[in-house]
Amino acid sequence: MSKPDLPESQFKQMLEDLSSLPPWVKEAMCVFLAEDLKNHIDSNSLKNLTSKDCLFLYVPRLTRIGQTYLENLKYEKEPIDKSIISFIKSVKKQSNMLDIAQDNAWTFKICCYYVIKAWEKNIILPTYSKNIYAMVRFLAGDIGLGDYLVRLGRITREQLNWVISMNKSGMMALDDTDKTNYEDIFVNLGYIATSEIVQLKQLVKFANSKNLFQNPSCVLIAKVRQLQQKMAKLEEDRAAFLEEKLDLERKVKTLNADIEAQKMENLHQAKEIELLKDELKKALKS
Repeated sequence: MSKPDLPESQFKQMLEDLSSLPPWVKEAMCVFLAEDLKNHIDSNSLKNLTSKDCLFLYVPRLTRIGQTYLENLKYEKEPIDKSIISFIKSVKKQSNMLDIAQDNAWTFKICCYYVIKAWEKNIILPTYSKNIYAMVRFLAGDIGLGDYLVRLGRITREQLNWVISMNKSGMMALDDTDKTNYEDIFVNLGYIATSEIVQLKQLVKFANSKNLFQNPSCVLIAKVRQLQQKMAKLEEDRAAFLEEKLDLERKVKTLNADIEAQKMENLHQAKEIELLKDELKKALKS
């Protein structure tokens, strides 16, 4: 899969553009976004959430093994995974999860998968955020909803095992024809809210999307950045042409000066020839 033709991280560029706005504009946006999050994200997801617990802002850090991994590839007996190499190169740039997925043209699910592989190979440091650890494994398809809730500390392992055994025995079914899934069971037991289930489904859909930055603002930013690059290139070409023009003008000026000098030299030689002719005539007469 070819990498997307993007000038740089659209996410970082979007944040930089927003940070350059006047304080009162950012204040209004903060209020608007806070209200929007309350309407679309369950309060349990926002509770005690900080930048350290936000998966999308998570920046993996290389271990000593990870820092020397590329140099030690020649000693690897197993087939080399080129995607791991790409992952390490992105991590070296101190990219967050969104940037890593974008750099490598991966879905977010694939990005999470390689984070797990990097953890297992001791290439990156482990995360101390249970929210990030659980979300990475959940979006990668490594664990299901039940294990996700266990890792978040929402339910215990014993509670999950009890739900699984009761569901297998049919005790959780509402009637003989009902095929109750674990999402409904966890909601009915109060382990998770319906709004959280909706949010997780939307997140899974996003994680499987090949185009992480297809909202209008990011597309516009990408186009603006591309135009800026083209303008910068045109300005460089203009400066080069101007320098070339000045150089040509200097050469033409030098050439004209040489022509004038040659003309003067020719006139001087013509006069000398005439003098020689006169002297020769006088010599012949005498």
